[in-house]
Amino acid sequence: MSGDRRAGRDWLALRSSADTAARDRGAGDLPRRLAQDSWATGGRRLVLVDLGAGTGANRRYLAPRLPVRQRWVSVDRDADHLREEDHPGAELVGAEVEDLGTLLAGLVLEDDDRLVLTCSALLDVLTDGELTVLADETARHDAAGLFSLSVTGELELTPGHPDDHLLRAAFDDHQRRDARPGPDAPGRLARLLRDRGRETCE
Repeated sequence: MSGDRRAGRDWLALRSSADTAARDRGAGDLPRRLAQDSWATGGRRLVLVDLGAGTGANRRYLAPRLPVRQRWVSVDRDADHLREEDHPGAELVGAEVEDLGTLLAGLVLEDDDRLVLTCSALLDVLTDGELTVLADETARHDAAGLFSLSVTGELELTPGHPDDHLLRAAFDDHQRRDARPGPDAPGRLARLLRDRGRETCE
């Protein structure tokens, strides 16, 4: 990921419970469908490449909800986040989204493995180029994708205030800094995937 977009460990810990609640509300039945896909194809092992893995929150949420064989590859640009205690048993890779093609080309898979690219709280800080890389590599490797906790421009503040729209606009402008798509990123990635013949579910 280009630019200085490092999330501190304290910040990641602070938001952990809120992120779990948001996943419970927003993930729907996607983990179940992913597990069913594995069962339907002969119990294939899922090889999950977790981009921007941080301190492992995405894995801690998904792993117990995917009752199938799993192999995890935790990828992050920040070496401070790639600690064994945060990612027990995972393969740790220091890399950015731009490196995804090289990473996947060197990933040794077994014949019955099902590749899954996943991330959380990442899409809305990626550039157009990085989203294109993600779509290209998803299609090239016939991978499934499970991308969560993305900013979409929808924000409700409680209790409400007449000036809430100013805060929403400022936040969206910040996410769009340096010509990034920001809150438009999930929809843009979905279109890129469909253009490459991939089925999407938003």
